[in-house]
Amino acid sequence: MTISRRMLLSAGGLAAGSLTASAGRACSVLATRLAVSFSDADCRRSLDVFVALINAAGTLSEAALAARTRDLSLLIDEAVSDAVLNSPTTRPVEAAAVIGAWTLSEGRRDRSPVSIREVNRFRGDRGTALYQFTLRRDAWHGATDGDSCQGPADASYGPEDRSYLGFFVANKLREIFAFDVWLRTR
Repeated sequence: MTISRRMLLSAGGLAAGSLTASAGRACSVLATRLAVSFSDADCRRSLDVFVALINAAGTLSEAALAARTRDLSLLIDEAVSDAVLNSPTTRPVEAAAVIGAWTLSEGRRDRSPVSIREVNRFRGDRGTALYQFTLRRDAWHGATDGDSCQGPADASYGPEDRSYLGFFVANKLREIFAFDVWLRTR
């Protein structure tokens, strides 16, 4: 079988065209969104990374905590940040400040690390997902005066569970909302 000059030129043109097109896309200034398929395991790993950062925050310098938080590209809803910081704060609140304060109660660090109590997937497809997750803390609870039915309560450590909604993009945790926001919209 003989290969004609025409066949060689067309094959060469096809190869050159595909290489040029690839190089053109690589050097393009326009962002292209790559489709990422949904992965439950990757979403759960991303949640684990977030909780590990919460637990490590007390030992990190402010600069290191800010850098690791920036790497997560995480947005924390004001309902969550206000609850973690125990008061409404001026806006905007840096995610690093919230993560650094997550294991503090009345100036005391939690006795044990934050753990994931439960994780429930509400939706997951086309690279985005919505999960409900509950974090358990062993938080400090200061002494209270009590009410008319009960006497004063002593200060002590005790479990505290709080549920959140996590929005994942490309299987990475990107936004955290208070779970009661979802309940109010249903």
